[in-house]
Amino acid sequence: MSRLDASVGDRLPIPCTLDEQADSAAHKCLMLFGSNNNPHLSIGPRNQVMVDAGGKVHLINDLVEYQAMVRQRCFFTHSVLLSDFINGST
Repeated sequence: MSRLDASVGDRLPIPCTLDEQADSAAHKCLMLFGSNNNPHLSIGPRNQVMVDAGGKVHLINDLVEYQAMVRQRCFFTHSVLLSDFINGST
């Protein structure tokens, strides 16, 4: 049985907008990287140094590999946004 007051139980989960969800996702992603865009080191089980934030960070340095990982619409959108960013359009 929940210990929440009846008036609180009706309001959970708290609805949020798509912008808030996107902001939260971007913030969580940025927290995994340090000052030079390198993943933060973390200490894992048995004091092992984890260079990929416990498997959460996957570095991709091949555009073909990235294109195979995402849907075509997503790849096209990122390509357009990146080219606009590089050209200074945004």
